Amino acid sequence: MSNLTLSETELDRILVLKEVKERFLTQKEAAERLGLSERQVRRLLKRWINSGTAEMKSKHNGGNRAFKVDFKVLVLDKVRERYYDFTNLRC
Repeated sequence: MSNLTLSETELDRILVLKEVKERFLTQKEAAERLGLSERQVRRLLKRWINSGTAEMKSKHNGGNRAFKVDFKVLVLDKVRERYYDFTNLRC
């Protein structure tokens, strides 16, 4: 089992959606509390019920220009290997 790290906003969304599911809140009240539209609350609720908490994690992970971590590690290893006396890696 892997650890899932959620932001405070994502946790708040899950708590509010849980209240909607248990009928303590209406979708309209949830939308006001989260600053979203009622339609967006319905979409989030559907996604949460069908796919679980892991799907509530934001999909924004640095944009399309960000390099993957394993690629960065590979590049830094190659630089260290070739330029063993170079210590100032600011990348």
